[in-house]
Amino acid sequence: MLQARAVDAGTQMPNVPIKIYTMTQQAIFHCPGCGVRLDKYYKKSTEQLRREDLNKR
Repeated sequence: MLQARAVDAGTQMPNVPIKIYTMTQQAIFHCPGCGVRLDKYYKKSTEQLRREDLNKR
């Protein structure tokens, strides 16, 4: 997953008339830099890379 964060979770945004999403994520399957298939490259280390704390919205 590729994640991007606009502001820290819980940040108050006064006088903003639209909903601001604090985080978005997108599944990617190939490295944008070199094109390697990420599932094959990280196959043996996926558990070590898991970050459940980043799934909180």
